[in-house]
Amino acid sequence: QRHQAISAGGVGLVYLCDTFPGLALKASSPYWFDRVSYRTRMFACAALMAGSFVLVALGHTMGIQLLGVALASAQCSMGEASMLSLSTRYSPHDGGAAELTAWSSGTGFAGIFGYAWIVVFHLWGGLSQSLTTLLALVITVAYLCVFFLMLGAPPPVDNAEEE
Repeated sequence: QRHQAISAGGVGLVYLCDTFPGLALKASSPYWFDRVSYRTRMFACAALMAGSFVLVALGHTMGIQLLGVALASAQCSMGEASMLSLSTRYSPHDGGAAELTAWSSGTGFAGIFGYAWIVVFHLWGGLSQSLTTLLALVITVAYLCVFFLMLGAPPPVDNAEEE
């Protein structure tokens, strides 16, 4: 089994690729989020997530794998900003608190789940790191199912309240 050592400079590159795209997306989002529907953003998040898994798993160069890391950064930031802004459309009296609680619990659980995924499939299951990462494509499908099938539509925005 081949293991790659990563230099200190490599760690810095991973950090930049994991931080900069998300930061740029969050900084620019106030200028364009209102022009893109939540549905479109969720499809974009799913595409970014799937792209990140495929590029990291199958990339034969560090540059391709770092592009996968950058896509994951953009996906996380777009998904987080979108879900937080969407949660404001739900009333706490109509179950909106449940949506926000589920979102925040999922965010906190993501790291534990990701680590458990690697332990179960790679360490215990003996699958390669690439195959373990490709199996995570099922998470992309689950992401879309939760948004489109489980999350109820929020009430329409009353434009009179915004004035």
